[in-house]
Amino acid sequence: MNRTTWNHSRAVVFARGLYHVAASDGLDPREAATIKAFCAQVGIPEDSVINDEPFDYAEAAQVLDSTWLRRTMIQAARLMVRLDGEVTAAERDALRSMGSAL
Repeated sequence: MNRTTWNHSRAVVFARGLYHVAASDGLDPREAATIKAFCAQVGIPEDSVINDEPFDYAEAAQVLDSTWLRRTMIQAARLMVRLDGEVTAAERDALRSMGSAL
């Protein structure tokens, strides 16, 4: 991945968005491994992603400041919810909220 596209703040918001969607129904080991791999790829610590703070959709809309980044976030989140083989109501709600905000 291009490091200029994934500056620190964008990478953290993107990873936190993936975590938010994945954890909405309980974090599956495959989802956790995917988030870990993304963090390693873009060079951010996992602990900056996995915390108790709620995901801020407004911050995500501000930091992901291009249509391409926002679409990529939604597409990645959709893929994330499919990793465990089932799309739950909580995941659908999280995706809808994210889509509306972005």
